[in-house]
Amino acid sequence: MPNLGIFKHGVSWSDVPTSVISPVEAPAGVNVVFGSAPLHLVPGGNLNLNTPILCNTYEDAVASLGYSNNWATYDICEHMDACFVEFGMFPAIYVVVNDPARTGSTPLTPKTLTLVGGKVDSAEELIYWTIAVKGQSGTPTYVLGTDYLLSLSANNTWIITRIVGGAIASDTAQIQLTGTKPSTTPITSTDIIGGVNGTTGKRTGLEVIEDVFQETGLVPGVIICPAFSHVAAVAAVMEAKSENINGCFACTCLIDVDTSTIKVASGVPAWKTANNISFPRQQCLFGKPALVSADAPAKVFNFASQQGPLMQWTDAYRGQGLPYYSPSNKNLRMNSLQLQDGTELPMHLLDANYLNSQGVVTALNFIGGWRSWGNRTAAYPADSDVKDMFIPVRRMFDYIGNTVVLTIWQKVDEPGNRRLIDAVVNSLQLWLDGLAASQALLGARVEFRQDENPTTELLDGHYTFHIYIAVPTPAEWLDFRIEYWIPFVEGLFSDEESVAIA
Repeated sequence: MPNLGIFKHGVSWSDVPTSVISPVEAPAGVNVVFGSAPLHLVPGGNLNLNTPILCNTYEDAVASLGYSNNWATYDICEHMDACFVEFGMFPAIYVVVNDPARTGSTPLTPKTLTLVGGKVDSAEELIYWTIAVKGQSGTPTYVLGTDYLLSLSANNTWIITRIVGGAIASDTAQIQLTGTKPSTTPITSTDIIGGVNGTTGKRTGLEVIEDVFQETGLVPGVIICPAFSHVAAVAAVMEAKSENINGCFACTCLIDVDTSTIKVASGVPAWKTANNISFPRQQCLFGKPALVSADAPAKVFNFASQQGPLMQWTDAYRGQGLPYYSPSNKNLRMNSLQLQDGTELPMHLLDANYLNSQGVVTALNFIGGWRSWGNRTAAYPADSDVKDMFIPVRRMFDYIGNTVVLTIWQKVDEPGNRRLIDAVVNSLQLWLDGLAASQALLGARVEFRQDENPTTELLDGHYTFHIYIAVPTPAEWLDFRIEYWIPFVEGLFSDEESVAIA
């Protein structure tokens, strides 16, 4: 209670900050996906260009980004399907880099249409905010929501429906449609990499990862570029961004092997080396999971689009929200492993284990259906540090580091005294003890060491805390020794016979 200058006579009280801080945990597996989406199908979709869009449901994603089955053009849509439809996971954050009005967009020649029963399919895929519906001669201009409604057909063409009582005269009237067709110019790796506008400061492409936490409140957990991660320049930027987000966070990035050129397991290590896919926060993925059906078009995914949601699923259903379980040997949503050209990619246990030995994850159909197979990061085998070579260990280190930032940030700029040190140490130790009790960690402790805090650093306002942890490694190889045990032969005889023999 502040001193108000009053004469004190009686009893008063005040509260003080709790000496132990509750942890602010960082969700470990939030997918942040960069690519293209049909923004032209969404009212105001241009506002969602190069900005983080948080989606908690499939409906959220479609309403914000649009949806198309043309995954070759709109690669974000394959992740939307994998995340929300196949795995049922959320949230996901999408960054769309393709401007539908970019070079290649073309104006529609005014098109005359005749309503049938008050509506007509225009058979045109147009940018929503450029559409104008007019009278047959070009006038008057009808008002959306007053005179007519717009809806999408199964082919993403616009259906125009007359509103009774509006200015459109009848259910059989002729109308004129104008608008702009979206660009069909493919995006490039340059669009994905992006940059920062020197004048406006606006970020594009992968640079938008810096805006994710401040705009959504979520720490990125997995960076995915479904159609471009196989490009060496993109993979390099993904790795750089995963190491240092906002100067204080770190996460994982998923890199697909280019199966248009690498068609057999033996060719993957050389490709991995040539493209410098060799860092602890990278996962190198080989093959394209597919769902093939006789009565529906095949769904063919880039591996990253399934591995990302699978990691979320594993965290949620095996790790109770923590990333100490490996996604390896967990079911993917697939019934075929393919190459870029659609041909089947054979994958036997020996091939899969060979890839694992080279720091590559693949899919294996051995026992229990198709599963992700591989625990090692792309840093392996060159880097055999336990914290860098195992996927769940690396992710747990990042999770703990990110959570420490979120939890202790409130203590920044407070007086560097014993009370601060004790508050930090005790709060983190209590939280880490909980992780150890749940066996997410084998053990943990926090120390404020004198040898790591020289006086010169303390005088400069720098305080160093040392966290010791042991993360359980995946039980990657379970070895059994089977021996013929001679004494068991005595079981052939009754107890009396055994005694007699003896």
